[in-house]
Amino acid sequence: MNRPSIRNLTFAVCTIIGAIVAATILMILVYLIPTDRMKQNVAKSAEIIVNEKDAYFWAPGEMNSRLDGFADAVILNTAIYDGPEGTVEKAMMNYRLTHEEGWMSQSLYEVLTGNTDQLKPYDYSRYWNGYVVVLKPLLLFFSYSQIRIFRMFIQITLMVLIALEIYKRSDVKNAIAFIFAMLVINPVSTAMSLQFAHVFDLTLWVCFAMFKLNAFDRSRIWKVLLCAGILTSFFDQMSYPLVCLGIPLIIYLNHSKEDAKSRFISIITGSVAWGAGYGGMWFGKWIAAELLVHKGTMKDAIDQAFFRVAGGFEKVDGALSDNYFDILIDDMVSIGIVPLLIFTVFVVVLLIMIWKKRSALSGMTQVSFLLPLIVGLYPFLWVAAVKSHAAVHLYLTYRNFAITLFAVLSVLLSVLTLAGSSSKPAIDAK
Repeated sequence: MNRPSIRNLTFAVCTIIGAIVAATILMILVYLIPTDRMKQNVAKSAEIIVNEKDAYFWAPGEMNSRLDGFADAVILNTAIYDGPEGTVEKAMMNYRLTHEEGWMSQSLYEVLTGNTDQLKPYDYSRYWNGYVVVLKPLLLFFSYSQIRIFRMFIQITLMVLIALEIYKRSDVKNAIAFIFAMLVINPVSTAMSLQFAHVFDLTLWVCFAMFKLNAFDRSRIWKVLLCAGILTSFFDQMSYPLVCLGIPLIIYLNHSKEDAKSRFISIITGSVAWGAGYGGMWFGKWIAAELLVHKGTMKDAIDQAFFRVAGGFEKVDGALSDNYFDILIDDMVSIGIVPLLIFTVFVVVLLIMIWKKRSALSGMTQVSFLLPLIVGLYPFLWVAAVKSHAAVHLYLTYRNFAITLFAVLSVLLSVLTLAGSSSKPAIDAK
C-alpha cells in the first residue's frame, strides 16, 4: 500500500472514530434538555396525530402520497421521553413509551394526555436516532405542524439553489432532470413526515456542499461521500439511505471535468467511502451503547441485521412476496403513475431529439457518458441485499429508484449534448 493510500485510509478511520465520539457526546447533551416544553409543543399538534394515525394518504390511492405516521409517532415519542433512567442510558437506548401492540400514534397521544398506565418503555438502540439532536431543540420553540412548514421552506430553498448551481455549470436541461429526481422522492411528503425528511434533507445539503466545495475531483468527492454516509447513519432509521449516495454521485459524474477513468474510479472509491461511513458509524452506535449501558444492544442489532438481509418477511394477509422481481415491480408501481408518465415523456422527447442529430453521433467511440448507469443500478442491488426491508417498506424504498431515473435522464442528456457539440461547425482560427 503506497503512502497516499495509507494517508487516505488513516483519514477515513479517524473521521469515523471522531464522528462516533462526537455523536455520543451530542446525544448525551441533548438528553440533558428538559422535555416539559417539548411535550407542550407536540401536544399543540395532537389533532394531526389523532387524525392521520399511523398511515395517512394525502392523495388516497397513491402509495407515494403516504405519510409515515407510525415512524413519526416513534420519533416524537422518543424525543419527549423522560423516564427515570440516567441521561447516558436514555441517550444510548432511545426509549419511548408505547403499547406492545396497536397504533403507535395512539401511544403517543396517551403520552401527551398523561394516560401512561398501560404503556411500557421500549428502546430503539440499534439506531443512533440522531434526529433528536435537531428535533429536541426545535420542539422547544415549534410545534409538529410548524416544523413541517419550516422543513418545507428549507427543502424548497435548497432545491432551487442546487438547480441554479447545476444551471450555471451545465444547462437548464440538467437542472430540470435534478428537480424531477427530487419530485420522484416527493417533497410534499418529505416536508410533512419527519421520517421521510432525514435522507432528503441530507441529500440536499450534501449536493449543495459539493458545489460550494467544488468537490468534483477524485481527491474531494470520496471525502464528501464518507461524511454523507456517516451523517445518513446518524440521522436516518434505514428509510431510503441510498439516495444520499446515488444522487450526489450522479451530480459529480455530470459535472466533473476529469477523464472517464478517474470518474469510474471515483464511483468505486466514493461508494466504498460512503459504505464505510454508513456501516462504520452504525456499528459505532452498537459499540458505544454496549460499552456505556450494557443492555444487549449488540445482540439485538445483529439479530435485526440478519433478519433484514436473510429475507425474513412480515406477512400481511399473505400480501407480501419474497420474490425479487415482484418486489422490484411493487417498488416501481409505488413511484406512481404520474411521475412514471412524466419520465416516459421526458425519455421519448430526448430520444426524438437525439434521433434528429444521429448523424453527429456516427462513429463516436466515447462511452463515458454511460457512467451514471452504473450508479443507476444501485437500487436494484439494494433490493437484492435487503429484500425483507424493501418488501415491507415499499412506501419508503421506492424513493431509491429516483437514482435510476436520474441516471437514465443524465445519460440521455449527455448524448444529446455530445450530438450538439459534434454538429457545431469548426471555428475559423483566423
